[in-house]
Amino acid sequence: MMASTSQPGWRRKRSDEAPYAFLSSLYREHQELRIRIFNIGERAGRFVFVDEEVWERDLAREDRLLIADYLIRKVREAKLFLCILGNRHGDPLPFDQRDSSVSFLEIELFQAALLRKPIYLFMLEGFSPDPVLAGILEVLRFALPNSSIHEQLSARDLEEQVSTILQSSSRLGGQPLFTFGHSVIRRLVQRLYLARGPKTRDPTSTDVLFLNGSLSAGTGALDEDLIIRILRASKEQRNEELRLARTWLAIRELMKCNSESYRDPNLLAYWNMALDQWASAAGWYGLHGHLYMGALAAFNSMVKVRKTLRESAPSIADPNQTRYPGGELASARYSIAKHLYGKERDSLLKQALNDANIAIRDYEDPLGSTLSVRAGIHRARGDITQAVQDFEEVLRRREQAGAGAGPIGVALSNLGYAYIHQGRLWHGRDLLEKGVALLEGNFRAGFLARAKHKLAIAYLLTGKPLRAYQESREARRIAREYGAFDQE
Repeated sequence: MMASTSQPGWRRKRSDEAPYAFLSSLYREHQELRIRIFNIGERAGRFVFVDEEVWERDLAREDRLLIADYLIRKVREAKLFLCILGNRHGDPLPFDQRDSSVSFLEIELFQAALLRKPIYLFMLEGFSPDPVLAGILEVLRFALPNSSIHEQLSARDLEEQVSTILQSSSRLGGQPLFTFGHSVIRRLVQRLYLARGPKTRDPTSTDVLFLNGSLSAGTGALDEDLIIRILRASKEQRNEELRLARTWLAIRELMKCNSESYRDPNLLAYWNMALDQWASAAGWYGLHGHLYMGALAAFNSMVKVRKTLRESAPSIADPNQTRYPGGELASARYSIAKHLYGKERDSLLKQALNDANIAIRDYEDPLGSTLSVRAGIHRARGDITQAVQDFEEVLRRREQAGAGAGPIGVALSNLGYAYIHQGRLWHGRDLLEKGVALLEGNFRAGFLARAKHKLAIAYLLTGKPLRAYQESREARRIAREYGAFDQE
């Protein structure tokens, strides 16, 4: 017998349960329909997350950004995403007591698209999206390869289609890219590389661009102060999933400008920051490959932004805002190459090495950040001796510069792991242990998760399988807690 929604504590218990499907719609316009869909799911034995049926909230008193964070997590946990589209965009999601350009409906749809969930869009009879919602659907359409769009439905027809979807046991549902088996990820990354990868040998050429280059909507005036506040909060956010969501708020605000504004140095500087933050979080989140919302796409778009910034504001004070992001591109390409085979893998690693060498040649690297990326590329190409030399130089630079515990911990971990590849097992394990100790409490939890995975391998190779298991399990826990799914 199904549990009744009137039972005490039922909502609180169900709020922590992973749903089979997540239902997104305008809350006030579709209340009765939302409840009926929830009940359809209960009869089918499929838990459909319908917020008001699971958790009672007072939207007038609670922090809506925290509510959005909770909803983002439920979208990730769900196998399917159901979206009912009405005639309005939805209430704007406030940030720091100011309305952003994003609604709850959009942030939910955005998250489902980001995670490549199977998405079902149901458009009721008479549905005609306003310009804002129409723009959202157009921007995200390319990111919905598994979507199924049903138009001009009556409420009864919609319920029948939802019932059919929920009762189908043959469909696996969608899981985030990072939870697929490695063979599936490799095939997907390989196909994307062939479809969207570089078509030229010029190492500075771009291939896939962020949002396929569609960064202008021309729908209103820019709120610069809101963008600054959002980007500041995004930079301070430790959870990579929530960092992406915060950065999306800033990106949507920036997209309000028309294409003619893209010579404005202020606007370009904001785009530069937003793309940098997006790419960083996307890398930890596991968005590797030639994805339109992936790290490489964001860095490629940054190349174009910085080129325009150099041309429109040649006297800009900070050269870091205009330099070619070779180290960042090298890191993104290296991460993709790890999922490729044969000549495609070799070609992308070579391009990554070219990017790193350009950055090392043309720009200062006092902490050896780009040098560290190059060392990883050397290791991936089988040149362990050169990798060790580069990693040793990175550690020397950071110690000489008096870098903090985080950068030193990363350097020790990387060097220790390179020593493991050289056969210097106990020396490598010793450095890895020291690196992990320094990385405890580091702002970017992904570095700690990565170091623990490497230490687990060192323990396994030096006859400590139990310690290896403990470190590996702890690495996965940290990755899940902080949304650094690339390291799960």
